[in-house]
Amino acid sequence: MQVFVSHSQIAVFHASLTAPFSLWTGTHVNQGFAWRPGSVSFRTLEEGGLHDIDLAVAGSPGTLADDVARAIEVPFDVPPGDGIEVGSISETFNVDVPPGRYCLRFVCLRGLPGKLPTIGLTFQPDSDASFAVLRADGELRVPAQLLTTAEAAV
Repeated sequence: MQVFVSHSQIAVFHASLTAPFSLWTGTHVNQGFAWRPGSVSFRTLEEGGLHDIDLAVAGSPGTLADDVARAIEVPFDVPPGDGIEVGSISETFNVDVPPGRYCLRFVCLRGLPGKLPTIGLTFQPDSDASFAVLRADGELRVPAQLLTTAEAAV
């Protein structure tokens, strides 16, 4: 799928949320994500523009490829019947992910000339998922203690 990214963020959230996007603090920007139950926004490499989104539900997201510039994992619950959406402030899409608790891995691939920036989102079933910045590029300044709370943007 392709999504027009705006404000350097891509979000994954419960479709029923009335305020799905989060307020970003300086710490959120530095670590590359803003998380709250039912909603997570990830900081993209590009400020805006069309991006390819590769979404998968997999037993394991595998090892990080060499072309991954940024990789972050967060816990994410998909409730029954609610559904989730993926997108940016300008547009979102409903996606079908079975209910359950997941480790959601976000990756940004280094851009290639003439190709759209690519974002990977992998939902791995995991009842013990935790927060981690697996790979940080030069734009991130990951704090020693990740900030795992955010407020809704209203």
